[in-house]
Amino acid sequence: MGMPKNLNLFHVFIALLCFSRPRLGTAQGNSSSGNNNNPCESYGVCGPFGSCDPEASPICSCLPGFDPRNSQQWHAGNRTGGCRRRVPLACDQAAAANGTALGCWGRSNK
Repeated sequence: MGMPKNLNLFHVFIALLCFSRPRLGTAQGNSSSGNNNNPCESYGVCGPFGSCDPEASPICSCLPGFDPRNSQQWHAGNRTGGCRRRVPLACDQAAAANGTALGCWGRSNK
C-alpha cells in the first residue's frame, strides 16, 4: 500500500512534533499553574530539527538523520542553533536513484 501522494515530510514532522510534546492543560504541560519547571516549554530551546526531552540529560537531541548545526555551541550547552540534515535533500531523481542524496516526495522533474 505505501504513502498517500499528498503526504510529505512536513506533515510527518508536524505529526511527530504534536504527538511528542506535553499538551497544555494536562498535569505535565499545564503552564497556567505558575509552577512550570519544564525547560522544553520555552520556544526554540533545541532549535530547528531538535527534540527536547525534559527527562533526558542533556535535554536536547537531534532528530534521526541530523547533527548539531554548530558543534561548539551545542557542546557548550547552547542548542538553540538546532540541527542540520546529514545528507542534503536533492530533488533530482538521478541523485536519489543512485543513492547519493535523499529525494523529495511529490516532485517530478518534467
